[in-house]
Amino acid sequence: MNRAAKELIAYYIDPVRCRACMICAKKCPADAISGGKNRIHVIDQEMCTKCGTCFEACPPRLGAVTKISGVPVPPPLPDEERNITRKGKEQ
Repeated sequence: MNRAAKELIAYYIDPVRCRACMICAKKCPADAISGGKNRIHVIDQEMCTKCGTCFEACPPRLGAVTKISGVPVPPPLPDEERNITRKGKEQ
């Protein structure tokens, strides 16, 4: 893919679908995904090389990583809204 075409593509993690499984973050060769256990993941668009590894790695049952083309990437969730509370884990 030529550079101009790559610049039209972006990958985005849907915060509603992300379960913080960490698979995409572990597989990202550019280390462009921040998150952690029980933290919704976010792709740093400046660091992302648009390789699509996160898209391929995200479990199909979640489908949290989407490929965006020709439209702006939605802003990431504010840091304080990225925690996931698991049902049944409160004590």
